[in-house]
Amino acid sequence: IEVGAASPYSTKEVSDLAAEFASAGRTASETAGLLEAATNLTQTDRFATLSQAGALLNSTMAMFGMTVGEAQKTVDQLAKTGVVSKATLGDLEQSLLYLAPAAASAGMELDETLTVIGLLGNRGLLGGAATRALTTAMSNFAKPTKEAGIAIEQLGLKTYDANGQFVGLENIFTQLSTSTAGLTQQQ
Repeated sequence: IEVGAASPYSTKEVSDLAAEFASAGRTASETAGLLEAATNLTQTDRFATLSQAGALLNSTMAMFGMTVGEAQKTVDQLAKTGVVSKATLGDLEQSLLYLAPAAASAGMELDETLTVIGLLGNRGLLGGAATRALTTAMSNFAKPTKEAGIAIEQLGLKTYDANGQFVGLENIFTQLSTSTAGLTQQQ
């Protein structure tokens, strides 16, 4: 594999990751592109392994329905989130494990999902614990309990647009900020 010769990783590490990509149904051409992107991703986190970067890249792209042609863009987005939030690839992997399925099913794009993860990271909330609570909140927006539905209505929140599309977390947070601006802590 050409990528193996040009990377700082052993032939075994590269071939093991290539086998993982193949077992996930990737073609030889797709595998070559993903190997190069995974190698680039490891350069953003000195503690990351090639296997970890490859798994994160492959699963992220699969969860958001991305093509191999978008691999480097995905690497860039993951790297940017890691830099601005001080998150490791392990933190991003854990965060995406919980948040990505809910975000993707709500129609959120990867960049918006990573922005949310980055914002949480900037507040010291890294990894799965932070995103589990957010995933629960998103589920409550999608299918609110009776009590949550009443609270959403009282706050005047619009979680879906006229076309039935989720408006996004940034939009909801902006609405929440506006609708709770005059409330006291007790309220």
